[in-house]
Amino acid sequence: ADEKDPAKRLEAIQKELETTRKEAANYRTKLRKLEESAQAADEAKLAEQQQWKELAEKREARIKELEPLQDRVSAYEKRETERIAASIKDWPENLRKLVERASSLEEKQAALQDLKPTVDALAGKAAAPGSGPGPKASGDSKTAITSSRPVRL
Repeated sequence: ADEKDPAKRLEAIQKELETTRKEAANYRTKLRKLEESAQAADEAKLAEQQQWKELAEKREARIKELEPLQDRVSAYEKRETERIAASIKDWPENLRKLVERASSLEEKQAALQDLKPTVDALAGKAAAPGSGPGPKASGDSKTAITSSRPVRL
């Protein structure tokens, strides 16, 4: 009977319309909040990416600053390694290998410095192989040859 009464039917439709409008408004509010939170998340992500971009730019600048130094250090290490190799080329093999086995340039320099006195001492003994200091001459070595003291042959 209520379905046939137009006033009651209009009232039911208006209630349903009001309920639907409230639901739609509720959904729009939720959608707006979701959009705002998504936008905030995007902004935070962009801000974070901006920080990463800034950090990357700073690191790139630092790398460009250090590249010439790296080139200079590499050139120094090469020259120093060549100098050490030239210094030890005439050393006894076992001592030369001690220097060559060192893993870093600093260790090679330290080994060279530690072993050099030993190599110098060995070189001094072997300066004249098979001969040590000669015998001293007999007689007074302060006697000079003069016209009053002729040399006898």
